[in-house]
Amino acid sequence: MTRKPRPPISEATRAKMSAASRGRKLSDEAKAKLSLAARNRSPETIEKMAAAKLGSKHSPETIAKMREIHRQIPISPETREKMSLSRTGFKHSPATREKMSAIKKGVPQKPEVRETKSRIAKERASTPEGRAHLEATLFRASRNPTAETRSKLVQAALARSPETRAKMSAGAKAMWERRRAAKSE
Repeated sequence: MTRKPRPPISEATRAKMSAASRGRKLSDEAKAKLSLAARNRSPETIEKMAAAKLGSKHSPETIAKMREIHRQIPISPETREKMSLSRTGFKHSPATREKMSAIKKGVPQKPEVRETKSRIAKERASTPEGRAHLEATLFRASRNPTAETRSKLVQAALARSPETRAKMSAGAKAMWERRRAAKSE
């Protein structure tokens, strides 16, 4: 037996139904019955409910509200640590890395982002750990310089004057502009 679809409920009727049920308190017995019914749904009922919701999407306003609520929920340091550990050692596949690279190419960075990255790099270079990191990244195994050579190169990089850095930066920017122009042709 198939049920005939119910006609849509008018706004006036909805308002009356809302007003009638507003403020109504359920008894403990009624709450227990509802709870039991919700816990003992048949697989068919669950499937029907899932099918009814399938394809429905939240409005942009609802998404914004949910985002704001989630941002306000504090995350404990223990949970943050667990989240960090869950991602430790994760590496993107080469295909994913290619896609990410393609998306980023040709997209200029915002000035604020560039300034932040520059500031962080300068702060790192001013600490012993930062210098060690700089040293490790400047020299690849293919070149294999001696420790003395490494030390000299790092000192030279740190001792550059602001004018020299500006010239090098301008040269690098010009090179990238030429590359972009060559790609777009």
